[in-house]
Amino acid sequence: MSVWRDLLHSPGNHYKIYPRPDMGRACDSFFWVLFWMNWVKHAHLGRAMGEDEFLFPTVAASGVLQAGVPLSHDTVQKSLDAVVKGAGIKRTYLTHCFRCGGVQY
Repeated sequence: MSVWRDLLHSPGNHYKIYPRPDMGRACDSFFWVLFWMNWVKHAHLGRAMGEDEFLFPTVAASGVLQAGVPLSHDTVQKSLDAVVKGAGIKRTYLTHCFRCGGVQY
């Protein structure tokens, strides 16, 4: 998915995510990124995110977002492992599956 590749590699907080209402609300990443940014603004920061802050930051044990610290690969992999296990899937999925075109199996 080139949209996600653009999202992950775009410099300076400029993201190339486009509305996809034809895919339904659940798959419209444009809608969900805007939703997330507004939720962070109102529920966590009390202000809009700054240019030096990450779209998906680290979350402290207290539940407070650390907006200037990026979410680590290990944290994402642990969450993915928990979801796969909870769904009863007997396979292992790596974050590579999502960075390179989505889950394929």
